[in-house]
Amino acid sequence: MIDTPTAWQMYDKALQERKSTDPTDRRQACEKGWLAVTIAVDEYLAMNNRFVPKGRDTSHVLRNKYLAQLAESDDNAEVLVELVNEVSHVLHGACFYAGKESLRTDFVLEHVVREILERTEHAP
Repeated sequence: MIDTPTAWQMYDKALQERKSTDPTDRRQACEKGWLAVTIAVDEYLAMNNRFVPKGRDTSHVLRNKYLAQLAESDDNAEVLVELVNEVSHVLHGACFYAGKESLRTDFVLEHVVREILERTEHAP
């Protein structure tokens, strides 16, 4: 059986890899930050009786849909929608897939991911 890493473990690995001078490691750090967010958000959604199937091409769509549904009645979820969208764009899209880093990349990895983990009630 393979142990599934926790959101905080992925976040910690991302911060460590981000210190590398190797561009591949730095891109992988962005993806690990994104993975930390998806783990945390999926668990948060499950606590709210919304389950995102793992490894499906529809997972991102369902995650966004369920967060939007929760945001209609929960201010915390409304903030999460914005934060998750930023992480998706900056870390998952621009840094990992497009290989583009900006001044915002490290901020998003260090601070925005941490805020998402805290808002989804994941203790370090």
